[in-house]
Amino acid sequence: MNNMKKNLNIQIENINSCYEKNKELIPLIARTIKAYSPNNIILIGYDSDYNVARFAKYLIEIYYKVPVSIASPSVYLEYDSNMIMNKTLAIAFSSSGYDDNIKNILNKLNNAGALTLSITNDESSPVAIESKYDLYNCNTSTNYKMISNTFPTSIYIIIKLVYELTSYPELDIEENRIIENISESLNYEDEIRKDIQTFTDDTIVLSYGYTSSIAEEFSLLNLRLSNKNFNNFNLDNILLDNIELKNKNIILFGIDKFTYKNITSALEKFKKNNCNIYVITNKGDIYNCIENGIYINEDNDLYAMFAAIGLIQILAYEIKNL
Repeated sequence: MNNMKKNLNIQIENINSCYEKNKELIPLIARTIKAYSPNNIILIGYDSDYNVARFAKYLIEIYYKVPVSIASPSVYLEYDSNMIMNKTLAIAFSSSGYDDNIKNILNKLNNAGALTLSITNDESSPVAIESKYDLYNCNTSTNYKMISNTFPTSIYIIIKLVYELTSYPELDIEENRIIENISESLNYEDEIRKDIQTFTDDTIVLSYGYTSSIAEEFSLLNLRLSNKNFNNFNLDNILLDNIELKNKNIILFGIDKFTYKNITSALEKFKKNNCNIYVITNKGDIYNCIENGIYINEDNDLYAMFAAIGLIQILAYEIKNL
């Protein structure tokens, strides 16, 4: 079994472990947050953890309806800002838990009166200890060459936490269905291997809404594995004519429910510029318009996200082998 398949299987196992470890703690933390009633939320993370923070920002603002920002480390560490934080919730994403910058930012936030929460893979790590609360993202592998194995579990934890904060039924995700969607991605390996033969280095990655976190992770993964730097843009950039499209390969992530409205406006531009479009979507209308890519047979966008997390690993692994 190659490393990509091993990592996917590890991530599948980690979802169940993550549920067992956090099933009582997440509701407790959610009750604490609701009692604290933050006026704003600050997220902290680097690399893959930054991409989780991007997803969390969308989800929290859409459902919990509190403004969210992603921390600029220099504000805390270089400019030594002393903001008043006594109604601020800070959530730090740190796969290892040993990032000194994140620990030092949390220390400043604690001293300023913030409520701090971390999501780490080591409950005894400096980041976890510095936080008032820590959730464990259950990575059982130290192989960070592929995707960070904490990416899907951290996404899972955020969805569960926001559900406990808001009780929106569409956020009440089931572990078995997540696992089914990640597992389903393995069925597309041969198809992806054939499809990507036409890919070149002249490729851009497009996404919209919270799907952008997966698109960014895909670009980061390609940089790690094969040193390929795929430019990543929001679909809004296409509509604003900010990208040169001529003869480009385009990888499009069309999962967010608002993507279709935006992609239909951009399709004519793709065609006029002789683009080679490859789509990963659970929207039949988008797939039928493009007819090149992977259709995820999953109506629920959040579950489809987990299938896409598996697919980007297969894509990046096969691109590496081109």
